[in-house]
Amino acid sequence: MRDFRQWRKMTWAILLAIPLGVVWVIASGFSLFILGFSIAVVGLLWLLWYFTEPLWRQGHGVGVRRRSAPVVAFKPVKSLVAPRDPNTRH
Repeated sequence: MRDFRQWRKMTWAILLAIPLGVVWVIASGFSLFILGFSIAVVGLLWLLWYFTEPLWRQGHGVGVRRRSAPVVAFKPVKSLVAPRDPNTRH
């Protein structure tokens, strides 16, 4: 985070889209359509940025230790239907 020269290109696109959207909203006279469109564009860019994270960066977030699943004794459920005799034909 400290070395901004190593940021991804999508980060720079988001940082450029925000001031361009603000300028466009001000130039259009604060049109609600333009405001909503600008927010949608920044949101779409953020989603693309988030879902295209490089594989080598995945998993470097908050350190959470994974625990194994608890052992649960299996208890069969009693059936409401009488069991069929496999030796008889229907």
